[in-house]
Amino acid sequence: GLDVLALFDIKLPREPSQDDVGAALMATAQLVAQQDISHLDQLPPMVEPGALTAMQVIGQIASSAYIIRPPLYILLITAMVKRSLEKGNAPLSSFAYASYGLLMCGVVNDITTGYQLGKSALTITETSPGQPLKNRVIFLVANFINPWCCHPHESLPLFQRSLQAGLETGDWEFVAWCYWRDVHFLYLTGHNLTDLLERLHESYQLVSQIKQAAAANLIALQMQVVTLLTSDSVAYPLTITGEYYSEADNLAQYQATGNLLGCYELHCHKMMVAYWLGDYDLALAQAKLADQFLPGVTAAIEQVLLYFYDALIRLTQYLEQPAERQTETLQKVTENHQKLMH
Repeated sequence: GLDVLALFDIKLPREPSQDDVGAALMATAQLVAQQDISHLDQLPPMVEPGALTAMQVIGQIASSAYIIRPPLYILLITAMVKRSLEKGNAPLSSFAYASYGLLMCGVVNDITTGYQLGKSALTITETSPGQPLKNRVIFLVANFINPWCCHPHESLPLFQRSLQAGLETGDWEFVAWCYWRDVHFLYLTGHNLTDLLERLHESYQLVSQIKQAAAANLIALQMQVVTLLTSDSVAYPLTITGEYYSEADNLAQYQATGNLLGCYELHCHKMMVAYWLGDYDLALAQAKLADQFLPGVTAAIEQVLLYFYDALIRLTQYLEQPAERQTETLQKVTENHQKLMH
């Protein structure tokens, strides 16, 4: 994909540095600041063939970059936004604005601008014909933008809208992601675990039928966690292994393929379960491991879960620590609290 983009004067490094990312975000922020975000739908249409083709190429590779190479994802999305603002709205511009809203919320911590971009992206999908990634735009807003401003439960109807739109266009990849996020948000918002397990089974079967292995794997992880939480007893040492999922096998696969999302989800789940079961040493170890893969969940609700649970875990150990460790613990808790306040 990058070789093709270079033909259209979009030359991006395969391994972007932090300086590359910072420069791209700053340049794009300056362009966005010159626009009325609420009226992005009124930009003229993009007509330049090369720019339209470049937008299509980026749209095809963006989701993979988010999972495998987050810094590159940032450069891809800022390139889409830049061309939309300079050359007019393309059919994929609503996807670009929603994706940039994700970055505003999860990277730049400008939640107000991110939320406005999400609203504008949805407006374009509703008022402009020929939106090939309508379902993905709705998904991005539901999964990465709205939870920063609204209760996660409010994203559930949007997941259903995205799911229906994806079924209509045959976008099986994002249909699968909708199935996963729907059950995951139900889990995080306190849905009855017995009922949830039944829904997880249904979602897993449907996602497996449409051959979306990545989403099916994460649903299987969720099934194993819920099965563990609803079992009569828990074996120690704690491991997320059983009928649906093998922790050791999947972790090895995630590491071999550079799957940051899979690594993060596994360690985040194990952190939460260990905390709930009172195994605070294991919970803290898993929190530290999850932190290494935090770029794999940029702007997702799991990003906040780490800050929240890491603080709780450290506070449970505070009174048992020597004075010098207590100072370090309070500093880390304060850092987590500041991140939660964004």
